[in-house]
Amino acid sequence: MLGKLEAVAITLSKALNVFGLLVLLFYAVMTLADGILRAFWNAPIEAVPDLGGVAVAVAVACCFPIAFMLQSNITIKFAELAVGPRIAAMFDAGAAILVSIAMAFIAFQLFVYAGQETRAGDSTVMLEIRVAPFWYTVAAAIACAAAVQAIVAARYVARLTGAVPQSAEPQ
Repeated sequence: MLGKLEAVAITLSKALNVFGLLVLLFYAVMTLADGILRAFWNAPIEAVPDLGGVAVAVAVACCFPIAFMLQSNITIKFAELAVGPRIAAMFDAGAAILVSIAMAFIAFQLFVYAGQETRAGDSTVMLEIRVAPFWYTVAAAIACAAAVQAIVAARYVARLTGAVPQSAEPQ
C-alpha cells in the first residue's frame, strides 16, 4: 500500500514541479521581454511587475512536494552518534511527522488567506487581476506537500517497525 501511495505521490510531485518551473520560466521570459521593451521602446509589459509576486509564490510552492518526496531538504545528522541509530531513527520519524503537521497548518492558513482575498476582491494594482486564484493554487500545492511529507513520515515509521527495509527508497 505504501509503495502505491509513493508512486502516486512521486508522479503528482513531478507534475507540480514541472508546472512550477514552467510558471517560473514564463515569468523569467516575460521579465526579459519587459526589460528589452523598456530599454529600447519605453513600452513596459505592465503584467510583469503586477503578477511577479504571485507567480513566484506559485512556482516556489509547486516545488515543495518533490523536495519532500526526494528528501532533498537539509538535515543535520548528529543524533546517531550520541544516542544510537534506533533512537536517531525515532527522531527522524518524529521530525518527519512534525514537518507534515506544520505544512498542513500552513496550507490551512493559506486557504483561509485565499478566502479572505476572495471576499475582499483583492486584485493586482495595475491590471486588476484577482489574486485569490493564485493563493488557492499556492495553498493546494502546500497541501500536496503536506500529504507527500505524511507519506515520507509513514515510510520512516514503517522502517522503525520493520515493515519496510532500510534500503528500500522511493525512485
